[in-house]
Amino acid sequence: MLIAPALLCAALLAWYGVTRNPMPEQDVRSLSVTILQPAPASVRELSYGREANGVFSAPELEEVLVEAAESADLVIYPFSPVEGVVYRGDPPVISGIPDMARVEAVGAWLARAVPASTTVILWNTLAERGKLYDEYAFWRGGEKAAYQKQKLYLFSDYVPLWMRNLGLARGSFDITAGVQGGSATVQGVGVSGLICSELHNRTLAPEEEERVGLLVAVGDDSFFPGSLVAHFSLAAAQYYA
Repeated sequence: MLIAPALLCAALLAWYGVTRNPMPEQDVRSLSVTILQPAPASVRELSYGREANGVFSAPELEEVLVEAAESADLVIYPFSPVEGVVYRGDPPVISGIPDMARVEAVGAWLARAVPASTTVILWNTLAERGKLYDEYAFWRGGEKAAYQKQKLYLFSDYVPLWMRNLGLARGSFDITAGVQGGSATVQGVGVSGLICSELHNRTLAPEEEERVGLLVAVGDDSFFPGSLVAHFSLAAAQYYA
């Protein structure tokens, strides 16, 4: 199964049915998936929530999530509900970040809004112990699993320190690479992901394929002119599926 909006490529790489590695007939499972693709072309135009007095709320987004969860086992919102970062532990001090919210507050909000039978995937930047991670957060019933980007992309995710020191390149924030193993189970199906440029990594997709039955690949191609890069991402998703 493959779903890929034109600008923000949200692709599902599944290995059920007629695929390169078909599963035994008795192991085939059904899984209902909804991808929420907001109309705005810019992330600055999205509906965000805020944490106030320890409680996170996002009324407009919550309304959409509640409706989607009524008929889906898995709801994918390929953005963050926070215009900034979610954090665990002490609040980070990061210049230029418009907003932040605690991981626990976001989880409690989803637990109130969405039935425990539905898993919601969010694409967040996580701040923890002075580091930033690019991650998919899998939330169900207030419990979180996460897949963090493993293969970082030069100049987009980080700038080498030696290049910074020599004044050869600059970057606003550096992402830290995650480790393998982040996944969730939805209706008996193992779900993990590929984040943005990881979709084009020749070794990572086959490695993740061996671990789970469904891969979610979200990436923002909207900052590239035209549709060439978005179509290239779609072709890559089709190839690996």
